Amino acid sequence: MLRIVSVFLVATVLNLAYELLHSWLYKTCREASLKKYSYLMVKACLFDGIAITIIYYFSILFFKNFYLLAFATITLAFAYVWEIHSLKKGKWEYAKEMPIVFGVGLTPLAQLFLTGIATLYLCQVF
Repeated sequence: MLRIVSVFLVATVLNLAYELLHSWLYKTCREASLKKYSYLMVKACLFDGIAITIIYYFSILFFKNFYLLAFATITLAFAYVWEIHSLKKGKWEYAKEMPIVFGVGLTPLAQLFLTGIATLYLCQVF
């Protein structure tokens, strides 16, 4: 249980930093008031922290020795599906500077994978 809590806390902090660093690539963030921007950052980092924790837990549970491969695959697939869904629903809009790959932004596509792997490393889960 302590490992799961550690994964959640580290993932949330890393994702807050990642969100703040790439938020300028979102038109939604650029146009938001400080109050709305703060809300968006907190909501996003908590969502990402929870997602990484759940994906980690189920990767360990179902894929045991191959959990890292499963974790990487699932985080990338989840991020892609979530981006497509969120763009279609108008949850956010990219700025023109956002690099696009496979119809979604590169930085949000890579986010869960990169921050997830960093989280597992920092929590010494390997």
